[in-house]
Amino acid sequence: MVTKMRRFMWMVFLLLTYNAGSLYQNVWFRICFSTQVLSCFACLYLGPVILVRALYDLLFSSQRLELAILLVAVIVSNYALEVLVQSLINCVLWKHRPDFQVSSKAIFFMPVVKAFLHICQAIGNWLCLFYWMAFVPTRVWLFTHDEANEGQDDSSEETIPTEI
Repeated sequence: MVTKMRRFMWMVFLLLTYNAGSLYQNVWFRICFSTQVLSCFACLYLGPVILVRALYDLLFSSQRLELAILLVAVIVSNYALEVLVQSLINCVLWKHRPDFQVSSKAIFFMPVVKAFLHICQAIGNWLCLFYWMAFVPTRVWLFTHDEANEGQDDSSEETIPTEI
């Protein structure tokens, strides 16, 4: 995720300017690639705005009870829909492969795991934006250069041809 956030502006530039060769390929590239840009945008900007607005309405609205009931109904319906999707995948799509099927506990816990991962993604994006990108170097040099021979003259070393 850190790399994705570091490349965000390049992703937007690529989305706007890349030429894949034909109209069909350009459209298909933008459809497939726009999900990455939109997920970053939604996680960074829309998520906090919606969360703050919901908390504000829950704390200061005269219709707190109705809003809380609506919020619980949305969460429960999202959980039920996720369980239904996981059940269909497990029981219908993997019916012919019992070795791929999971237990019912896994099906009922999967929406909780997905919600946890969405929360972690939002927190990770903001940590990346305010901490990692600002204070942690990318360390690309370590992977592309040999530090043990840094500063030494390579011409003094004897090269031995290898036989194939």
